[in-house]
Amino acid sequence: MDPYHNFKTQLMLTALPLLLVIVLMTGAMEAWAATNPRLKMPQSHLGPSADTPIFLAIHGQVGSALEYESGVFGYGADLLFRPGAAVDFLSFLYNWNAGVCMQIDYQNITDSETILSADFIVRKYLEDMRDPKGLSSPFLGLGFGASRVEFPAGISGSSNKYWSLVAEAGLEKTLKEKYLIWIKGQYRYYDHSDVNFSNLVLQVGMGIPLPW
Repeated sequence: MDPYHNFKTQLMLTALPLLLVIVLMTGAMEAWAATNPRLKMPQSHLGPSADTPIFLAIHGQVGSALEYESGVFGYGADLLFRPGAAVDFLSFLYNWNAGVCMQIDYQNITDSETILSADFIVRKYLEDMRDPKGLSSPFLGLGFGASRVEFPAGISGSSNKYWSLVAEAGLEKTLKEKYLIWIKGQYRYYDHSDVNFSNLVLQVGMGIPLPW
């Protein structure tokens, strides 16, 4: 086996648990702070707004698999929690001015090869989006996904399952204080069993609030 490929695999296997440990430790520290005021970080006492909706969205994208073809298309669905909604299950995200994007992403790599992923992405807003009336903000995101690669029918071992890392940067905007749109660049790192389906895409999405 290529030593460099083995190193990348080990690095990815280390990075994913580390990311989860950081998130869980941050949540645990907040729980301790709830019983010990000395541990609390400085923050607003206004609290999150109960009016922040959850958005259900769809997206389309075009991009390039770095070792294969360019100009190939993909699509998917998203469930987006802005900071005021994410506080319901990861309350420290509200203090970070961060939200969560749960994404199902389907991307063509070639005419006959695809990658399907279920992603969990933490999205950091660069403008304050904790107020449900926040209209627009650039953002940066980092997360991971469970990915499945599909090869053409008839090939031995026609699928390949592994973890992928996802990074994103873009602009999110609310229209008429209701409809959500965004444009972003997304990079997915997937390299497993000598299969590198890492890809870079330009994505456009739109969503509606829940409840409608």
